[in-house]
Amino acid sequence: EMQKTIESIMSDPQMAKSFESIMKKLDTQPDTGTSEDDRIHSLKLPSKGKPKGARPPMEMITPRPGYVMKTQDEKGNKVFINVVCHELVKRPLNAQMKEVDDDHLDTRGISNLRVPLDVSPPKNIVDKNGASAVACDVILHPSVVTRAMMGRSTHLYQSEVGRLAISWVEKEIGCKLRTDFKIIKSQYKGGDKPDAFPFVEGAWDSSYTTTPAPPPSPVG
Repeated sequence: EMQKTIESIMSDPQMAKSFESIMKKLDTQPDTGTSEDDRIHSLKLPSKGKPKGARPPMEMITPRPGYVMKTQDEKGNKVFINVVCHELVKRPLNAQMKEVDDDHLDTRGISNLRVPLDVSPPKNIVDKNGASAVACDVILHPSVVTRAMMGRSTHLYQSEVGRLAISWVEKEIGCKLRTDFKIIKSQYKGGDKPDAFPFVEGAWDSSYTTTPAPPPSPVG
């Protein structure tokens, strides 16, 4: 069953690229001097009976749409960043790698936390005027995305999520983006719904420490 799933993924170039990215993240996790079996255990997956070097299991998850950021690359081309969410992505993590609770998120935000996320491969799309553009999905836990969409800290969350998203989309598409962006009146760009992500538990846990920053200026 797993072999059929992987073969199906690898037949789709975009999904194959996502799968390859997940595998690289597991391979490039910091070396702590532990064995492969110990690393599998640290991902909260059973290691008993697994051959040495076995991968943690992978599954496809389809995120829910959240909101859309619009910015531009260094040549002035439009880039849409779909901020999406799924419960299997971990909540933000503190320095002890423990998930923080709602009270922390409401009172202190996500500054100086590790925020697990992933980025989809870019998609070539057209905007509402028929012009060429690029879209990427950035997946986070719903506790982050919902606070960026509503509540008293919406602008702060949009700013911090925006900086994280832009930083990692730049790496995915291989060019610099403007750091200012605009939230547009759309839940998703590039299709009727978000594409599925290949998910391996633990692969995103070492991501992406936030730091405080002022809110961005909107793109005109």
